[in-house]
Amino acid sequence: MIVYDLFFVIFKMSQVELLIANDEEHAVFTYLFELQESGKTNMFGAAAYIINQPQFKTISIDLAINLVKKWMDNYEALRVALNIK
Repeated sequence: MIVYDLFFVIFKMSQVELLIANDEEHAVFTYLFELQESGKTNMFGAAAYIINQPQFKTISIDLAINLVKKWMDNYEALRVALNIK
């Protein structure tokens, strides 16, 4: 059982590393889950919300669109990797 648990932890860590390239992406993906939960916008409009957040001031609209697409394409895996309920 310990071997299985260790394998699961290593697998989950690898999954996070593959999906989330850096701390900025981690923060954006977490924000997107929070934004979705708030119901403020349809998630297809989420890129505009990203670039208007002070903590994401260095993110261009093109990058924000790409991050929203990556979030949508990997929604379930990111939800699990970030431990979002």
